[in-house]
Amino acid sequence: MKQDGYKSMEEFCRSADDSKIAAVLAILRSPVTDGKTVLIVEGADDVSVYSRFFNAQYVELYPDGCCGTHYRILKSLNPNYAARLAAIKDADFDRLNGTRPEYDNLFLTDGHDLENMILREGIPAPVIGEYRSRCNSIDLQEIHCGLAMISYLRWMNNDRDLCLKFKALSLATYYIRPYRIDFERYLADLLHESNRASASVTHSDVEVFASRHHVNDMSDLTRGHDLLECIYIRAKEASAGNFPKKKFFRKIRDAYSVDMFSRTSLCHEICSYRSDILIPGCVSKR
Repeated sequence: MKQDGYKSMEEFCRSADDSKIAAVLAILRSPVTDGKTVLIVEGADDVSVYSRFFNAQYVELYPDGCCGTHYRILKSLNPNYAARLAAIKDADFDRLNGTRPEYDNLFLTDGHDLENMILREGIPAPVIGEYRSRCNSIDLQEIHCGLAMISYLRWMNNDRDLCLKFKALSLATYYIRPYRIDFERYLADLLHESNRASASVTHSDVEVFASRHHVNDMSDLTRGHDLLECIYIRAKEASAGNFPKKKFFRKIRDAYSVDMFSRTSLCHEICSYRSDILIPGCVSKR
């Protein structure tokens, strides 16, 4: 695949990374943000959530669009600006793979990602209160288990560089009541969409991979967007009437409180690193 004006995807990505490095450098050098720490996150949802916990007087949040870019920004700018840089990366499979951040100013989420961190203690109480008829009976552990084969397939894809195109499929297409996914059909369609129809990835292969990769905490394994999607499916089918997905997801993210964040390992590690960049009262409770 080629991009306009670029000879290869690698060159295109390198140019995109260069522009983001330049953007962060511009923030660091700007008189308007003089002395501020630049906190690098992945996307707009991260900015919306994390901005509630970091002191805007001392911190400027910058979404770079891809957690892989975090490393390239830090590698380029840490030599001169390490004291004014920090990044939060979705852990993804890092903990399960035994991978630790190579920079002291790069921090991992609890669980797989931000969404798992928000849902670590269950669906937030304010959301249950507002959508009681839809959410009161939802069992997150059962959803984690129902997604397990897809979650292990994602990990297997990460481990073996299979280049499967998960974004091409919608989980809702393969959902079977209650809390189950038609994995056989999902896998077949995924291989087809990934132009890997002849690849030797079978249901049995994923089961073998799962048997050899035990997981103690399913929130480390399950992709947060998959978890949210299944929560929405269950909530939508629980009651009749209009039920906008984006509004529901925003309610869940908005319900993530300072108190909840304060109980995370992420908050504890940031407090140990630079407690001054957190809002007053956001103190680690671990």
